[in-house]
Amino acid sequence: MAIWSDATFVPITENFNIGRMQSPIKGLIIHITDGASPEKGKPKVPPCLQGVWGWFCNPKANCSANFCIAKDGEVWQFVDTANRAWSVDGDTIDAQWISVENIALPGERLTDDQVDRCAMLFSWLHRQSSGVSLSVAGNAQGSGLAYHSLFGKGHPGCPGSPVISQLNDILELASAAYW
Repeated sequence: MAIWSDATFVPITENFNIGRMQSPIKGLIIHITDGASPEKGKPKVPPCLQGVWGWFCNPKANCSANFCIAKDGEVWQFVDTANRAWSVDGDTIDAQWISVENIALPGERLTDDQVDRCAMLFSWLHRQSSGVSLSVAGNAQGSGLAYHSLFGKGHPGCPGSPVISQLNDILELASAAYW
């Protein structure tokens, strides 16, 4: 697929596979960062993102995401959508889905800016790939808008019920998108 023009491309150096996405992709998986804390000394990376970017560049992390959205709506892309990020299983699931981390703590809702940007990203993915339906995925075999814990792997509380309750808001904005 591509680099999204509405995101700042800040490529990570580890924890992804070049060219390992299947086509068509199924949709977008929503995650939260669990409040990843900033690190110092990472060039060209905004302070609120440094902890996430640094963790995804750590070979011991064994995880990554294609995108990350700050509370103020700023969007960064870590992995080209033609490449497989390691957000759920680092394998089959991640080869079919694009992932977005949102800066948030467990129990928090996404900010209005994060909801807007998730909708913009979801709408863009829908236009880029025939496999991305404008719907909320009902199960792990479905397509559309999904969330990490739907897949039953890794972090069972991600992104949490407050964020899951916002999926229809994201879908509604994406469906009415004029971006």
